[in-house]
Amino acid sequence: MSEFAIADPSHRPLGLATDDANPNFVGARDPDSALFVQFYTKPVQNNYRTIKEGRPIFEDRLCIRIEIPGNRNSIIDTFAYDNHKARFPKQWAHFERQHAADAPGSGTPLSAWPLLQGSRVEELKALGFRTVEQVAAASDQNIRNIGMTAGIDPFAFRDRAKRYLQAAQDDAAMQNEAERAKALETALAEEKKAREESEARHKAEMDELRQLMKQAMQQPRRGRPPKQEATG
Repeated sequence: MSEFAIADPSHRPLGLATDDANPNFVGARDPDSALFVQFYTKPVQNNYRTIKEGRPIFEDRLCIRIEIPGNRNSIIDTFAYDNHKARFPKQWAHFERQHAADAPGSGTPLSAWPLLQGSRVEELKALGFRTVEQVAAASDQNIRNIGMTAGIDPFAFRDRAKRYLQAAQDDAAMQNEAERAKALETALAEEKKAREESEARHKAEMDELRQLMKQAMQQPRRGRPPKQEATG
């Protein structure tokens, strides 16, 4: 099954409601207990904000993976909703305990910043920095704590983050202004074309009317025939 396939969150394809789940049935058990269930977060790009701000913007989305151990053909991997939390309370509680300090956020991932290489990105993540915005907003004490992890002086590193964000914002503003100017130019061109077409139709109609009037004036008038003189 493809990743993030559209599915009904309340559907239970991997846990059948049979007598196994009936508490009045001898040997009853929850069919969901046989499933492997994992909640996790996945960065998903926000296309609207990416275009608007001129840099890649990602948002952490809560996801869930459900599978039957030993059956690789029956896997559900999709966004998680409240009914998933209610259906798998133990797994959800485990996720909350493990990620209590990792609140979902948004911003430009450090991995999308050309200044950093993969190993440095992982080292900064271990120190709690996940986005360029977090680096730019770090206090003096917090940025000092990273030392030379980024490969440059920590305060210079923070300044580079601020300049990167400002430059991206300026570029986005210029791009948006250019797009607005182009849209205005296109609108004016379309308006001019429509006006010229309207004027051409009006001219053609007037030419046709003049032609009809000319033809009408050239036709002989109908009247009584002239009297013939008597001959004797």
